[in-house]
Amino acid sequence: MYIDGQTDLRPDFRLSRSTVAKLIDVLRSPFDHSWGLEVEVLVYLFWLASTTSYRLVSRGFSIPQSIIYDIVHRMSDKILSLKNRTIKFPSLVDIPNIAAGFQRLSGSPALQNVVGSIDGCHIRIKSPGAHAHCYFNRKLFYSIQLQAVCDHQGLFIDIFTGYPGSVHDARVLGNSPLYVQGLYPPEGYCIVGDGGYPCMSRPIALVTPYREPLKNMMVARFNRHHAKARSVMWESKFGTDSLLLSAPTHLPPALQDHDCTSLEQDQAHVGTLLLMGGLGKKRGEEIKTEERRERRGEERRGEERRGEERRGNHDPVG
Repeated sequence: MYIDGQTDLRPDFRLSRSTVAKLIDVLRSPFDHSWGLEVEVLVYLFWLASTTSYRLVSRGFSIPQSIIYDIVHRMSDKILSLKNRTIKFPSLVDIPNIAAGFQRLSGSPALQNVVGSIDGCHIRIKSPGAHAHCYFNRKLFYSIQLQAVCDHQGLFIDIFTGYPGSVHDARVLGNSPLYVQGLYPPEGYCIVGDGGYPCMSRPIALVTPYREPLKNMMVARFNRHHAKARSVMWESKFGTDSLLLSAPTHLPPALQDHDCTSLEQDQAHVGTLLLMGGLGKKRGEEIKTEERRERRGEERRGEERRGEERRGNHDPVG
């Protein structure tokens, strides 16, 4: 399938042929051996893209099950090693361009200093056993939290994973390096988030929409522009054309039913999915449509209303 150079890889691997080739290229090193880098990448992608066990992947590739296990974890570590090259904060030189991009998205000079959009999602996992109740979220499944910040093009510039599903978005933020160390945005700029986050200026500048009921038309207009600025996160929603699904409450197929053995491994695989999604976006493979944006806008507005209700019952960032 891969060797013929023509077959569409997305049905089986959830990534386009060009992104798979890019991934293989950035992972290549003079120390590659064993089954060959191409085979190992395809094994790992197939495992991620399906709900198939190691045993069935072993049958499909005619590779011993123990080797499949080794390949999966070796490739996960190898891809995660790319994190600092793929997911990183922009340089100060790039900040004005990002701000201009968000202003174009929002259509308002009121949001001319926005340089990022933050959001979170639940990554479905099996019951972890110990402290399972901590991982049981309000949507009634076990999960770990994923927090991400993206720029105006939907490229991830920061990710934070691992908090239990029962933890509120604001508390996840309050315990992330982004907040604790005040890593981003730079002075004079802000990021935007939905109503589940607190509006603040320190230690990071975060602007949220006005809470309902809205007082006047000016406030309603600001919220509309604010929603447009955040729409880049809805569009990427952690990689609609990558291995991550667009729905905020669904796990990429990779981690729902696989025989992962630890929460640390779950977190590692989530990180690799985001990294690979970033590779695809850098190649311009995601296609945005107004229809899809409007549909997701409606979904997120409903989520915001629920987030605002929850905020009243939670410590903002404690």
